[in-house]
Amino acid sequence: MNHRPLKIRADIRDKWISPKAEIHSTIASVKQMLGHEILPQVQWPFLYNTLKEQHADKGTFVPTISRVVEAFYERLSARLENEAKAEWTEQLLGELAKKSKWILEIEVRNTAYLKCRF
Repeated sequence: MNHRPLKIRADIRDKWISPKAEIHSTIASVKQMLGHEILPQVQWPFLYNTLKEQHADKGTFVPTISRVVEAFYERLSARLENEAKAEWTEQLLGELAKKSKWILEIEVRNTAYLKCRF
């Protein structure tokens, strides 16, 4: 069943889709560093149905997913700024140049799972 409670739908609208959502500034920061955009993609109905038991308070669900994704982008930014990782960064830039669109998929396996695909 793909039904999501009103609070979840409202939070997706306000805390994920809205241009004012914090996630967008985090994405923009990484795009500015890389010159490439990596867009997060969430299958909200599936993710909610899988994780709803861990989020009895529906007000914590979307903010939690947002914080996990923001943490990924922040860690990526830190790694990109780390001079000791310059070779890795160059390899990443080479891979990013091969494709026009990069997606950060947020999935559930045994726990929440992030992967990048093109």
